[in-house]
Amino acid sequence: MNRLLLITLILTLSLLGAGNGLADEIWLDITGNTVTLHHSNAQYHCAAEVDLEVQFFCTAIAAYEIDLAEWAAYCICRFDLEFEFDVPEAGDYTLVLFDLVGVPIAEFQFTIDEVIDFRPLITVAQSDCGGWVTGIPEGSEESIVWSTLKALY
Repeated sequence: MNRLLLITLILTLSLLGAGNGLADEIWLDITGNTVTLHHSNAQYHCAAEVDLEVQFFCTAIAAYEIDLAEWAAYCICRFDLEFEFDVPEAGDYTLVLFDLVGVPIAEFQFTIDEVIDFRPLITVAQSDCGGWVTGIPEGSEESIVWSTLKALY
């Protein structure tokens, strides 16, 4: 039986001194035993290549966003991130998401009724700087780069 559970948690973070009013949005979609974790407006350095490390501890799941980039840029971007993985056993779970510096930024409780298949980390998707939808009206004179980029110097 496939169940779709949509949990939306809106967190306002002021990571790295950002004060532009955009809030991180973090939610889960669950179908069968497949969890899709969405992190919209994640604010990281412009060269970030974000991946997810998932650790299972009985009924607890720790999900760590990790940066695979070889260097850090001196600018900040907002990214939309999507990670998909399977939970190995049926049961009630608590998932905690940690950001790139190891700070817990979201916690979810959910139930998996049955395991259809188990594949550890299935997909990772990351938008370009500014997210998949930048919110700038088509034909606008405003530069996408300057509206979504914040220099640290």
